[in-house]
Amino acid sequence: MTWAVAMASGSAWTLWAFSKGEEIRHFRGFTDFFWAVISAASEVGHGGLTHMYAGDGSVLVALPGFQLVLVAVTRVVTLLGLSAPAEGLARVEGTRQVADYIAGTGWLVIVPIAYAAAFAAIFPLDALGRRCGISGLRRMVLMMIIATALWWATVTWGHPEDGAAIALLAWAALGAIDGRWKSAGWLLGLGVAVQSLALLGAPILFLLAGIRRWPRMAVRVAVPSILAIAIPLVGDPHDTLRQVLEQPTYPLNKSAHLTPWIGVVPRPIPGVVYAGWPRTLAVILAVVVAILAMRRWGRASSFTPVTITWILGVSLSLRCVFESVLFPYYIVPPIAFLILAAFARQRWRAMAALAFAAGLGLLTRGHFGEWSFWALMVLGLGLLAALGFPAPAPNALTENGAAAPGVASADQLEPP
Repeated sequence: MTWAVAMASGSAWTLWAFSKGEEIRHFRGFTDFFWAVISAASEVGHGGLTHMYAGDGSVLVALPGFQLVLVAVTRVVTLLGLSAPAEGLARVEGTRQVADYIAGTGWLVIVPIAYAAAFAAIFPLDALGRRCGISGLRRMVLMMIIATALWWATVTWGHPEDGAAIALLAWAALGAIDGRWKSAGWLLGLGVAVQSLALLGAPILFLLAGIRRWPRMAVRVAVPSILAIAIPLVGDPHDTLRQVLEQPTYPLNKSAHLTPWIGVVPRPIPGVVYAGWPRTLAVILAVVVAILAMRRWGRASSFTPVTITWILGVSLSLRCVFESVLFPYYIVPPIAFLILAAFARQRWRAMAALAFAAGLGLLTRGHFGEWSFWALMVLGLGLLAALGFPAPAPNALTENGAAAPGVASADQLEPP
């Protein structure tokens, strides 16, 4: 029900925005990222897919798994006789570059499909909540909060790929909890192909899998990403590698929040910074977090679903900590996991976590200095993590109270 309400309301809001005519002015809910993908679909056969990262394609810096799905949907829509969305001519108004967009009748199909993928995260997060012992009214409130956060990132900010990545990562975590390592590997790989932030959840899942499973799991994680990037990498290797590795971003965007990292990242041209290497630090620290977690919980007891959820939330938080230019919707993935972990604890923790999550959302709407914003954001995420810190438990328990199969302890990680 929550999924249906979120998707229906999001689709209705988006379609209403176009109700006054086919051509509207660019606004925040339809990012250049979203439109660049859809526009590329009309260029398939004319360099559209091979040049997804070309020109000012810095709107796309992640792996293009979600974009390829939208391209395929758009192509099917046009084959059915509906007109595809397109981007009009850009123009400068003051200090901003804006454009008019032509929605096309295909928008009636594309939007609900994209939103359905994003709000699908509600299902695995709800399943994780049940595994963590959350039920009744608390479960309903939790799902409403998560749905609201996903709505904000998906509809208001126009980034459904983050919701899809959360869904795949959560399903991968469920696979790990149940000992279904084959599906966990494929789901994690699809998550990385959709949005690279899912890579931050890989270290803990790999350590839980055990060393013997690493080679096969690594293949399953890598294959979707390789397939997703193969066409643009072969067709336009220079631009593709620049965008994926250097990850240009725009610090002058009015929606952007600068952090202290802005002072140490490369600036190839005015108005653009390369954010790649601090994000690499986030991945390295995610590995450190996973190792410390194994030392803290692995030998004393098996991992509970709450523990795994909490570690994923902490790992995803590192994306925000190491961003040089942070956009408000970046906080949604870590909040989704951290607030779930907090709701599995005492009621006061759940209520406090709700207050801090709302405070983080309000924080992104304010205007602060680099250090002030970054410090407040890190403090908020840290308090959320503290509220959801897992309670000690003798055994990892599944929803029905049985020991969770397949969740490795640190003793199982020793080489054979």
